[in-house]
Amino acid sequence: MNRYRLKLIASNTPGCLERVLNNSRSGGFDVDTFTASLCPRRNQYDIDLHVSGGNSQNTLIMALLQESDVRSLTPCRKSLEKRERTPSM
Repeated sequence: MNRYRLKLIASNTPGCLERVLNNSRSGGFDVDTFTASLCPRRNQYDIDLHVSGGNSQNTLIMALLQESDVRSLTPCRKSLEKRERTPSM
């Protein structure tokens, strides 16, 4: 299973957040975390989206970019897992 993290900027319009979630779920992804904070001065949401699924990240990116509310989308690099070090003898 692939895990992806995307950062989005989206307009503060009715139903915007629901459309972002629906696109993510209908694209065959499970939404692991979804955090949105409203920036009233700019009238936009800053969204941090973590998803997992078997599909390509490009599929999700293309679907989200077709939404008129999405102003910006940045894929984040996969986080490196911390490895436990074993003491050398």
